[in-house]
Amino acid sequence: MLGSTLSTDFPITPGAFDPSHNGSWDVFVAQLSPSGGGLVYATFLGGDNDDEGYDIALDRTGYVYVIGETLSAGFPTTPGAFDTA
Repeated sequence: MLGSTLSTDFPITPGAFDPSHNGSWDVFVAQLSPSGGGLVYATFLGGDNDDEGYDIALDRTGYVYVIGETLSAGFPTTPGAFDTA
């Protein structure tokens, strides 16, 4: 699941990519267990300004792709990203 939150105490899981709220709106990415009774994983994703997640996809190998919008200059990008600014 994907969304945006202002919460500083959103329930992230151990080993999360980003364990802390980064300011204003942050994207969250989470997966619930099949029963819905627990989190498989949950993480923040964002920089120092507003970040919003609009859509999410999962490929056959388990990689997650998040599409959204950011106003954060320091939004995390991967090496070789088309636009890092």
